[in-house]
Parts: sequence; C-alpha cells; structure tokens
Amino acid sequence: MLFDDYQNINFIQLHMRLILTFSLLLILKSCKVVPEVNSEVSKEISSLTCPVEGTCKLEVIKNSHLEIKTDEFGILYPQIDDGLFMVLKFEYIRNEIPETADSGYRELIFLQLNPEQMEMEIQNI
Repeated sequence: MLFDDYQNINFIQLHMRLILTFSLLLILKSCKVVPEVNSEVSKEISSLTCPVEGTCKLEVIKNSHLEIKTDEFGILYPQIDDGLFMVLKFEYIRNEIPETADSGYRELIFLQLNPEQMEMEIQNI
C-alpha cells in the first residue's frame, strides 16, 4: 500500500513538472507579437519549438469562452463555447515508442485571453 502511494506521488510530481514546463514554453512563446488571426473560427500556428520526440500544435480560437466542467465521475474536462475571449489550445503528442504497449502520451494546455488586454510583460522568470 505504501509503495502504491509513493508511485502515485511520483506520477503526480512528474505530471505537474510537465505541465509547468509546457506552460513556461507557452508563456515564453507568447512574448512575441501575437499574429493576426484571419479565420473567424481558428487558425493553426505551425512554427512552434517542440521536443524532437513529439509534435506540437497551437490553435487560436477567437470569439470563444473556456469553461472547465466536471463529469459524473469527478473528472475535469474543458468545454469551449462562443464568447468574448480568445482561447489558446496547445497540444503536445509524443511519438510512440515502437514495440511498446501504451507508449503514447498527449498533453493539452488551454489559456483564455481577453483580446482587449493583450499586452503582457513577463519579468523574473
């Protein structure tokens, strides 16, 4: 029982480190000028710096609203609806390891931004 708790703690710590790493990468990437989004719904930006063992995708969804909901089992999930904000959806998919079961890994990070307040200043990172 103690070993199972230890494994769960290590898994949670690893997951939190990955989230923090990708969040920092996204923040650093957003320090540049935000490109103009021509599409009404969304535009995929393909010039992301991504680890070589996977692929990254950043999607900008204009005129939307991000809401975090909970299902009947207590699991959180994002829902994007029409709204007044801009939602950024960052997705990282690690390449599968050949001949390894369950080697796939996927991470999603969502950010909701107010288009009226797009200026950001990041200090002391």
